[in-house]
Amino acid sequence: MSSKLALIYHDLAVLLDAGLPIIKSLDTVSEGLQG
Repeated sequence: MSSKLALIYHDLAVLLDAGLPIIKSLDTVSEGLQG
């Protein structure tokens, strides 16, 4: 579980570094988790 959480934070950090708005980033991460 902790490794999955770390992956989520990593993906979110990459998206934010790319300049995406935070809401869009959270939506993208949650979509990735759902499949």
